[in-house]
Amino acid sequence: MRPKKNMFGWFFDNSRWMIFLGFGGTFFTIISILRDKDRDPVKVVAAIIFIMLLLLFSVIDFWKWKKSGEEQSRSFASSGIEHDSPGVITPLHQLCESLLNIVNKNTAIIQRPNSEEDAYNLLQDVRDGVLRIYIFGHQSAGKSTLINALLNSQVSPISSGKMTTCLIRIRHGSKLKGMVKWENESEIFKPDIKTMKNKMAEWDQSPFEHRPREVIIEIPGDIIGIPKLELVDTPGTGSAWDAKYGKNLLDETVNKKIITAAVAILVYKPEQAEMQAHDSLLQGLKMRNIKVLGVCNITPNLNFAFQRDKKDALQTIDKAEHQLRKIANAECHRVVIEEEESLIRLASEISGKTVNEFRSHLTTLISDRDLFLLRQATDEGLSFINELLAGANKTVKQYQPIFNTIKARKTEIKDAITSVRNTITEGFNDENIVVQAAAVGSATMGVAGLAAIYILGSVVTGGLVLPAGGLLFGGLAGSAIGSGIKNSRLKEFEEKLTEAWKKLQQTTTNAKVNNTAMLSVEVIKEVQQYSSSLSKYQKTLESVMSKVETDIESNLQKIEGYESYRKSEVLVEQLSVLKDQFNNHLFSMASSRGNKG
Repeated sequence: MRPKKNMFGWFFDNSRWMIFLGFGGTFFTIISILRDKDRDPVKVVAAIIFIMLLLLFSVIDFWKWKKSGEEQSRSFASSGIEHDSPGVITPLHQLCESLLNIVNKNTAIIQRPNSEEDAYNLLQDVRDGVLRIYIFGHQSAGKSTLINALLNSQVSPISSGKMTTCLIRIRHGSKLKGMVKWENESEIFKPDIKTMKNKMAEWDQSPFEHRPREVIIEIPGDIIGIPKLELVDTPGTGSAWDAKYGKNLLDETVNKKIITAAVAILVYKPEQAEMQAHDSLLQGLKMRNIKVLGVCNITPNLNFAFQRDKKDALQTIDKAEHQLRKIANAECHRVVIEEEESLIRLASEISGKTVNEFRSHLTTLISDRDLFLLRQATDEGLSFINELLAGANKTVKQYQPIFNTIKARKTEIKDAITSVRNTITEGFNDENIVVQAAAVGSATMGVAGLAAIYILGSVVTGGLVLPAGGLLFGGLAGSAIGSGIKNSRLKEFEEKLTEAWKKLQQTTTNAKVNNTAMLSVEVIKEVQQYSSSLSKYQKTLESVMSKVETDIESNLQKIEGYESYRKSEVLVEQLSVLKDQFNNHLFSMASSRGNKG
């Protein structure tokens, strides 16, 4: 039964209104006192009372506000995440630790492959300060050639046709080493060009789901002279890799990675100057304020076109650069990737750069590592969280109907139990009323009988025997009447209780979700076998109802989808809080950038 609130409880719940009342009363009473020539003691006392009310309920309201804040903090602490305090931003490595903890605790319901490994790698990269540059563009645009030229070493495989079929990460290591990472396993290999070409050709013939996730190549020494730098070679975008999927899943996978880059380099040839295939990716990079470098590959074909029609050749490049600046605020460069003498001469005529000059510019550009690292880590964390949120929300949506059915059945059982308990409570109250009625009835009839017989006896005999008999007779008559009322009320009560108990029996029997019972067979039998007679089974009824409440909670996990739904719902809440905290870093960066501006 709902507990009744006393008068103080009402004032406590409405402390805010009492503050307004205290303030208003104080204000108008003081104005009234000031207007009077003679101070009225009653008004002074009233003003003091109103001031005390104002102070008292202000303290109460402040205490309630503080308590609610503590409870909110405890609720987030129990979920493993704490909200950022106003003006305080949690360091990224701590957010990545929280993300890793969430992933580790929810491995049973997270469907995303390699989530634990990726969360751990994200944390390690943030701690180590690994800076990534993604190189993307059309197939055969010269991406791998640019990487090899920047490294001044043949590391990434190249050919006249398509070659790169997955992400190739080139990073610093103690020695030359290669690793192929699949969905559930890794393979070590010697990263020489011949081996890489053979593997790439083999993977090119495989369906998308049978290709590796990525290839990692570690080389001794810093990449292009920058410590903890990673160059990422990507497959050519804008080409249909596997027709049976109906869309380019490889492009979709690669694009998710590129939009978390510290710097993104788009390599293109003049004949590939239309940026339509890269439009959505470039817009995504612009939206995240990721630095984009457009690199026009000065090739022999451009040399021939330039010799044939200089104006047309330059207009083609200008058009591409205009699109890049417009779509992504890109910084545009014309670079001789394969340093032939004729191409170097052409570069000098069209304001181009050599690879060495471009490398020097790149190292200068990313000299402010902290800013690029913060942006990269934040975007990687958000991208990862969004993937996990998508999976968790999908699970919640999938099992929402089952959860709604469970919720409805639990409500039905709860209502049936409440009905039984309320009927019992009302019965006890009625029984007390009946007992009191019987006592009063006995006393009343006894007194009336005493008076009547006493008068009659006095008149006839003048003795005391008959008055005593009258008292006894009146008492018996009153008791009989009271008992009759009591039995009538108890009979009515037991009928109500029987009806409520039958409803509970029916509800517990029918409590099923997808043909799975929400209660154990033993408990259902126990509910069915007991009578609802108050006089015999009052304690038994309460015991059985308590068993129903306990048993239903223990059996919910047996229903397919309930645990997945419940845990996914908690996961969504935790990830949403974490997402907000990652976004705080983006807002902070935008603010600091605006202040610098």
